[in-house]
Amino acid sequence: ARGATVVIVCRDGERGARAQREIAKEGGHVELELADLASPTVVHALGARILARHDRVHALVSNAGALFWERRVAEGGVEATFATNVLGGFVLAHALLPALVRAAPSRIVHVTSAAIYGQRLDVDGLLELGGRPHRGALAYARTKRAQVELSALWAERLTRLGVTSNAAHAGVRAMPGTAEMKRLYLRPAAR
Repeated sequence: ARGATVVIVCRDGERGARAQREIAKEGGHVELELADLASPTVVHALGARILARHDRVHALVSNAGALFWERRVAEGGVEATFATNVLGGFVLAHALLPALVRAAPSRIVHVTSAAIYGQRLDVDGLLELGGRPHRGALAYARTKRAQVELSALWAERLTRLGVTSNAAHAGVRAMPGTAEMKRLYLRPAAR
């Protein structure tokens, strides 16, 4: 934090408070917001609360991610992996865009995954159209590819406003689901 105000958004209050304490050790002011990014209604309300307290946002790091082994449906009938990993971050970025523009030069960073390397953008797959069965690791990889593709489109549109949009992954680490996804990581790069 080093003197900055950092707003963190978590689904789980206990884990959020723990993260808040860890970040605060570095200095600065840390605010905790509780929200489920799979819900556009909740995300719009979150954006409004942040804008009410902060007229400028210098950086937005969209690091929410979920992998559901069983199909879950979020608000509006959207598959929950897609709702959390793609819609939530982009709806929040859109809600905070006025504050990002006021803080320009500012940036949006979408944290993605190495799972993108084995996937092309597959809109039908993202939406699980045509009776496709839900496969958790594949749904996760598709949503992470969608983040990269949408971030590139945002970059083209936002640069004139002084806002950059980037997607990056921090590397592979042992997490629940990593072993199951290993075959996705080892596939030839998607073009």
